[in-house]
Amino acid sequence: MKRLLKRREEIAAIKIMLASLGYQELSISETMRYVIGYYCSLFRMDNNEKYLHNAVLYIYAYLEMGFVYGEHKELFDQVFTLLQDKAENYFTAQLLSDKNQKKTSRNEIKSMITRWSSSKYHSLSKEELIDDIINKMKLHDKGTYYYHSNQNPNKPEADDVYELVINDVETYLHDIRRSKFYRLHS
Repeated sequence: MKRLLKRREEIAAIKIMLASLGYQELSISETMRYVIGYYCSLFRMDNNEKYLHNAVLYIYAYLEMGFVYGEHKELFDQVFTLLQDKAENYFTAQLLSDKNQKKTSRNEIKSMITRWSSSKYHSLSKEELIDDIINKMKLHDKGTYYYHSNQNPNKPEADDVYELVINDVETYLHDIRRSKFYRLHS
């Protein structure tokens, strides 16, 4: 775990790269499957553990973004098998635990929206925002949607922007200011 904390900048860069996939209508989850599989293949070709250590950085970034280990458990475990190590030596139990992939509730979505102003400059009221997210999830309305908490032209720093991404594989809410991702299940 301490090894990973020393590489915060690299992890942040990976998170930015993964987050940008939604703009191209690409799946973060599918991309992770390809990237980790590719790193494992490269390791098998020349036995250079640096490929596996890079795979661990990607897995860590993925988990920090709010995605779950269990979604690609067999593939992720393969990295640690090749390293002759255990995932528990790299990640906290909290990161390794698979949160229930049950339907995301209204209250859970409400708790993801940490700050929403009552200003006339927001895009919707908080309740309308939650309703809009739930409706788009139910309809599986593919796309990228932005919600602004306060678009006051005199105070741009007061605006918290939330990005909802719905594609063929996943749905997630991205709190852009706090760089947090929340996987949503309909």
